[in-house]
Amino acid sequence: MRFDEHLQQYADKLLLKRSREINAELKKNLEIVVKQSATAGGVLPGRLINGLARVYVDRIRQLGHARMNSLVTAFEDAGVAPDKDSLQEIKSQSIALCHSEQHEIFNSIPSVLASSLRGQVSPIVDEVTTQRIVDDVGSIMADLSLELDIKSDKLALVEASKKRIYGAATGKRWDAFVSHASEDKDFVRPLADALQKSGLEIWFDETVLTVGDRLRESIDHGLSKSRFGVVVLSKHFFSKHWPKEELEGLPNKEISGVKVILPVWHNITGTEIAEQSPTLAGRLAAQSRDGIEKVVQQIRQAMGKD
Repeated sequence: MRFDEHLQQYADKLLLKRSREINAELKKNLEIVVKQSATAGGVLPGRLINGLARVYVDRIRQLGHARMNSLVTAFEDAGVAPDKDSLQEIKSQSIALCHSEQHEIFNSIPSVLASSLRGQVSPIVDEVTTQRIVDDVGSIMADLSLELDIKSDKLALVEASKKRIYGAATGKRWDAFVSHASEDKDFVRPLADALQKSGLEIWFDETVLTVGDRLRESIDHGLSKSRFGVVVLSKHFFSKHWPKEELEGLPNKEISGVKVILPVWHNITGTEIAEQSPTLAGRLAAQSRDGIEKVVQQIRQAMGKD
């Protein structure tokens, strides 16, 4: 996923500021390593290579954490808690930076060697040192990955706790229920599954509309247990011949001005909906033709989840 442009830019500036500090520290450490490798007879190449590898790997450790912390801080300063997908993107960016900097090590070390040995034969970085660098950077990436996995697990625990508290306070156990005609299960089943996988608690099987149901009673029952109602409007939905007053009353269900009925159009046009309910036709809705991923995104946005 891609972050909001402003959030990413803010995080990049935080990283740039920290990178300058890290690079200044690197410069001092390189000078120390060169001095420690010097003897009366010249510079000891082996000691110099090991020292260079150590300080460059440490720089990668600092940069990896700086990338992670800059993005986490950007979310905190924006007043937004990163979700699982966001944490995965933070992990990807942090590990990608480590990978990139690892390649740079093998360009930087020979350069420092050439300028420090001053006429001595410049050795190549041997396979043992190369493998040690690769292993050390791999360990850094594993540590970053674990740290972000822990953050993700903590987020899940916090969200679960919030839902329990919210449910206890309001009696609403689910984020949303999905109301639909039984004939539309081929679309609604994967939609409900995708909503669930996005991190929402969805009440699905008990909100199937069949002939003889009373629409408003079914919706009211669903809303008594859920914060929002996702209503799939289709030709099958309208074939139930709901009384007009029931259809027209759906868009007016609000809590403190917040729309709680979130319509999804499925294989139906605005004209066809208007014939049944002009009010529903004029209400902004997600459309199944855009794909389930897009519908889930729009529903989450309407719920204030993204």
